[in-house]
Amino acid sequence: MANINVDITTTLLGDTDTPNSYVGEGGKFLAVKADESGTEFKSVSSDLTIDTTPITGGSTGYPLYHKSGNVVGEFTGAYFDTVNNRVGIRTTTPNASVDIVAPGSLSTDYALLVRNSYSTTKFLEISGNGNYYLSSNGSTLTDAFSRISDGRMFMAKSGGNFIELNPSAPNRFYFPSNGLQITSGSNTTVIDTTNAGFYFYTGTLQIGSGLVATGGASMAIWLENGTAPSTNYVDRHWYYSADQTPGNAAPHFRTENGAVVRLYKQPKPTTLAGVITLLTNLGLC
Repeated sequence: MANINVDITTTLLGDTDTPNSYVGEGGKFLAVKADESGTEFKSVSSDLTIDTTPITGGSTGYPLYHKSGNVVGEFTGAYFDTVNNRVGIRTTTPNASVDIVAPGSLSTDYALLVRNSYSTTKFLEISGNGNYYLSSNGSTLTDAFSRISDGRMFMAKSGGNFIELNPSAPNRFYFPSNGLQITSGSNTTVIDTTNAGFYFYTGTLQIGSGLVATGGASMAIWLENGTAPSTNYVDRHWYYSADQTPGNAAPHFRTENGAVVRLYKQPKPTTLAGVITLLTNLGLC
């Protein structure tokens, strides 16, 4: 029986398709060559093993991502501050757990934007000019939604009422249309329901169809002629303004039982007929 010699390779080195030496190859790994003709030692410095393998190039703090060309890229738009456990967007010195810096100071420089998948509605927008928006019913943001802008808060429905709070002039707390307005800049408080106003202005209380800002009055009540009451109420009386004579408005009271009391100055009678009229008006004859 013929002898059969079997040559068994017991080491990696020396084969025709493997490296010939370990010298200078410390820390490397074995990989198939790009042309698939054999194997070779590769440096692990271009690969990532968390906390053990160094990365050649790049900067501390920036996250890595899958870059075009199937290589690892470094994203410089975000920064991890591992000393203070903070994350910065567009900043390498985050001052909060998450610190986002807008790309500019314009209303179109969004620091944060949340919108629907069709980009027809923006649910949340924070811009570089300080605008803060909540909800929009269109592709562009208008006053027909809630927002905080330049120290003011708007809560609105298109064409309807809204709230405005402003820590600087004119310091308004505002419900248009004809609802409520408080402004410190002009010392005006208005409660108005379509041409029936209730105003506080420079120490005066005014009830009428419009604010009277002239006359220099203070600590006074101003009442405009309106529709005289015609209904009686238990334990109550009416107070209103009406003309005693054309062009001579005077205070009027309607008592609980419907009697009307008018308060005004009678002209001094100069004739007997005038005296009789005065006594009649006073209920004395």
